[in-house]
Amino acid sequence: METRGRFTRLAAKLAAGLSIIVEIVLAFLNIQRQANGRENALKVSSVGIRASLYYGADWLIFSFFISTAVLLRHNGVTAFGIFLVLWIMESAVSALILIIQQKVKWDITLGEAYRNSFEVLYSSSRIVAIFVLIPLLLKFILWDGTDRFVVFLGKEANNFPKRTALLLGVAGAKMALWTKAILLGYQSVAELISFF
Repeated sequence: METRGRFTRLAAKLAAGLSIIVEIVLAFLNIQRQANGRENALKVSSVGIRASLYYGADWLIFSFFISTAVLLRHNGVTAFGIFLVLWIMESAVSALILIIQQKVKWDITLGEAYRNSFEVLYSSSRIVAIFVLIPLLLKFILWDGTDRFVVFLGKEANNFPKRTALLLGVAGAKMALWTKAILLGYQSVAELISFF
């Protein structure tokens, strides 16, 4: 009899967890339960299109940044000079994306979608949400665009000076790490080529 009680409690916990996951996904996709299937299908396809556009552009930008850094290093520019160039480029690209997003009123970065999902998770479990938030913000800083980070924290950075400071600070941190990683890669490849 006790086994049945444990199984029932486990099933209830799994159902509650699954329910939260469904709510998080619905919040990310901006799907309303009362909306019809056609509206929801359009929202899902909209997220797919935006994600494809964003990640496609992100890879192109990433390739351009690496090419620029390698070219600058090959021409004798210092690490600090490369950092400054990459920081300016990242800040400009992110600012441009934020301006376009604000003009077209379309969450290109999916930062709002991530925020909606986070808020659903936070309302269910603050501790779990904090543990999810830390790697999520690190992902935004290290890989995703600075623009996604700024949009995600849009409620906290709710005016132009705060958003600008956040954008410049995150872009600076990201490009400091990228500069170091790119130069380490450049040095390793240069040593390998000189070996042959």
